[in-house]
Amino acid sequence: MTLARELFDHMVRYRRLRRFTALGARRFAAARTYRRHAVAQLRRQSPPGPGWDEIAGFRIRHLGAEWMRYLYREVFAQQMYWFSSTSRTPEILDCGGNIGMSTLFFKALYPDAHVSVFEPAPWACEAMEQTFRANGIAGVTVHNVALAERDGRATLHHDTDDPGSALMSTTAGFALAATSTVPAVRLSAYVDGPVDFMKVDIEGDEMGVLREMAEADKLRFVQQIALEYHHHLNPADDKLAECLALLEQQGFGYQLIGQVYTPITRGQFQGLMIHAYRKQH
Repeated sequence: MTLARELFDHMVRYRRLRRFTALGARRFAAARTYRRHAVAQLRRQSPPGPGWDEIAGFRIRHLGAEWMRYLYREVFAQQMYWFSSTSRTPEILDCGGNIGMSTLFFKALYPDAHVSVFEPAPWACEAMEQTFRANGIAGVTVHNVALAERDGRATLHHDTDDPGSALMSTTAGFALAATSTVPAVRLSAYVDGPVDFMKVDIEGDEMGVLREMAEADKLRFVQQIALEYHHHLNPADDKLAECLALLEQQGFGYQLIGQVYTPITRGQFQGLMIHAYRKQH
């Protein structure tokens, strides 16, 4: 990307954040955060190691500035998890919480929301809990577990030199050197009533969670889903149709967001965002 195009993209996102009225008064703080992050990115300033920062009027404990800025851009600037609810206290499942960026976004949208966060990495859970305490955030429950099709234990693949990485996974597709054993649970065990919004970004394990929720007849409680589908995590696997068919069978419509890379390459990885919504009958 040329410098001119990069500057233009930053300007567009900055202005969009200032006009993002769903954040209320926080939209101005959110825009200031984006401008500060953009300047640091252009100057290639990424201090190593964990620390504290300010984003959208919140204090946040991060495990690496570069990944923190990446998450902020995806969640706040690109608004990947923006959803509408008629409830002032929506029930939200945040599957793949990392350091809590998406939960902060949900709390900016709906301060009285009830959020259940699921994150397998203990160090990420510790960081997000520090963030929630520092901001006096209530109505959030953090579960330090991996999500799976059955209860038990899972192997978490991660990079000890980059604890803030968003690429941690209980699948081996990212070829990360370090592993840890973590508890694994079924998401359906935590769902016993209406869920307004379910965010799923668990780096390749999304189909197992969807299947388990469907088999337990718990997807019927969910109104909206934002799911990151990791297409071609294994280059030989073409299983997107299975995901979309399951959503259709469970009464959801959907919109897809994805980037096409050219020239077209067989088996190239592609992250797809699937926004699913329950159809009205």
